[in-house]
Amino acid sequence: MQKIVPLSEEKIPTILSLNSSLEYVIGDEAREGGLAGVTSAYSFKKDVGLPDSSYTKGIQYWVAPGADTKDARVLSAKDVADKYLKILLESFAKNETPDSWIIGTPPIHDERWIDYYKKHIREAFKGCGYDSVVFYPEPFAVFRYYCNQLQDFKNPSGEELILVIDIGGGTSVSYTHLTLPTTPYV
Repeated sequence: MQKIVPLSEEKIPTILSLNSSLEYVIGDEAREGGLAGVTSAYSFKKDVGLPDSSYTKGIQYWVAPGADTKDARVLSAKDVADKYLKILLESFAKNETPDSWIIGTPPIHDERWIDYYKKHIREAFKGCGYDSVVFYPEPFAVFRYYCNQLQDFKNPSGEELILVIDIGGGTSVSYTHLTLPTTPYV
């Protein structure tokens, strides 16, 4: 069985901002800046699944390193997602870079939105030099992590019913998975 190795133990908030040196920062550094008055781009994940015209030109975010807006930058949802992923993936590249990436797709029932989401994420990863991107629905991605990383089964030699609940930033999804002794967990 293959082992899933996390590239980072930290939780990384989906926030992009500028620091005082006018460099883009993400995660906790961006969140801390936001608490200190830095204008940040957040909640952009919902825009990644928009049609190309809205994603590249329609939705705008602005980031500024403080109350003085002379250094403010106006970004499209694509710009924000690309910059966020570039910084995130560069931080992972300090460790071992994986051969493929598993990306969770949000539990949205609009197939067109999901198609655009996958297209835009693939393009962002390709722009960072990564071609192998695989998508799983977010609850299933959690289940794969549970099975491969935690391996915390109560009855590993028998049948087990597992309930996966994904409480997200605006949606909650759950599903059950029945594991059997003759069926691999992956």
